[in-house]
Amino acid sequence: VMTLNSDERTAFVSNYTHVLINTWTDPNYLNELVSHPAATLAEAGIELPAGASIIIHPTAPAAVDADQSGVDIQIELYEIGVLTGAFDFYVPEAPGIDTAELNASELQDVAAGGSWGSYCCSCCPSCCSASGG
Repeated sequence: VMTLNSDERTAFVSNYTHVLINTWTDPNYLNELVSHPAATLAEAGIELPAGASIIIHPTAPAAVDADQSGVDIQIELYEIGVLTGAFDFYVPEAPGIDTAELNASELQDVAAGGSWGSYCCSCCPSCCSASGG
């Protein structure tokens, strides 16, 4: 299922990353996301159609393929939601690193599967193999 072009995909990943960072750094954000998902996602730049069904899962998505990252799974679920009107968003706990010691740029890299440096959250094999962890 491919409904997003390259620019739309990039924008979605950036906005989804923003949602993850907010849940990892603001203890009230997840509650707001669960209570008012459409409005909270819209504030993060993820506009969903009126009347869309939205489920927020406070867990990491299960990978079907060992090479698939959590962000890839979320993109696929978003694309399915665009076609069906039923959206599932997974908001896992912060990676097993001390996020208090990371700046916003480093948190964004972690959320987007970017440069991990010496960090390995053990949340998915592809992240840790990319970091050498």
